[in-house]
Amino acid sequence: MLNPAFDQQLNAIFTLLSDQDEKTVDLVRQTLIDIGPDVVPSLERAKTDVAPHIRGQLQTVVEQIRQNDLESRFRDYAGGEDADLDLEDGSLLIAQFCYPGLNRADSGFELDRIADEIASRLVRKNRPEEIIHRINHHLFTELGFHGNTQDYYNPDNSYLNRVLDRRTGIPISLSVVYLLVAKRLGLPITGIGLPGHFMLKYERENGGLFLDAFHQGQILTRDECIRFLLNSGYEVQSSHFASATVRDILTRLLRNLVYAYSQLKDKEKAHRLTRLLHILQSPAQG
Repeated sequence: MLNPAFDQQLNAIFTLLSDQDEKTVDLVRQTLIDIGPDVVPSLERAKTDVAPHIRGQLQTVVEQIRQNDLESRFRDYAGGEDADLDLEDGSLLIAQFCYPGLNRADSGFELDRIADEIASRLVRKNRPEEIIHRINHHLFTELGFHGNTQDYYNPDNSYLNRVLDRRTGIPISLSVVYLLVAKRLGLPITGIGLPGHFMLKYERENGGLFLDAFHQGQILTRDECIRFLLNSGYEVQSSHFASATVRDILTRLLRNLVYAYSQLKDKEKAHRLTRLLHILQSPAQG
């Protein structure tokens, strides 16, 4: 928490943002950035009482503070061993890039609620196909989750909180929802990073069942997945069918977001997300 006396002094500091000397303005900006997240509430309040050009400066400072804080927390997260990375935590950290004020617990409660409802309909002797049918019916028929074919590159399709709110997303984000529900249910479902279309796999002794969360949880055979790859112009490799790690999934999620913002010509957000991608891939160097 900031000292109240210092909070009162901030208004005087803010006025220096209108100084004609660029070095002074840069120094003030960096001073505020160095204070860190504690100063953000004061900056947000000040934006309503200052001239438009200072308001823009304050917003730039707020965004940089939030970016620095997110990168720091993401670096701590990404520095863990692959086996220790939590998909839900990582997905919601990424969502805080665009929604810094989101309550991460809200998404967890929603996923709990979905899983609890499905669990109430399952019995121990259900075959994998029956389990998948019940999950699919609740997610896609009753709750209305669906692939967003009309606005595929909307960044909200990749943020977990917005996918849960809007009930729509792209293959990987809908798969993340499916995986997080399956984890709560204790089901052996993993992600499969097919090029061009992220899939799921229900592991079982006599061969796995492949699932397409973008198309209502449709069940596919391995041969059908191979035909998809060939028809899409991809060379079939055994590695395509390996279970994706959490780091693999988040890497793909971030790449999709970078591409989405590039399509929107938002170079700044694409650049900032690229920084998160580099941290995820090389946390010690990011």
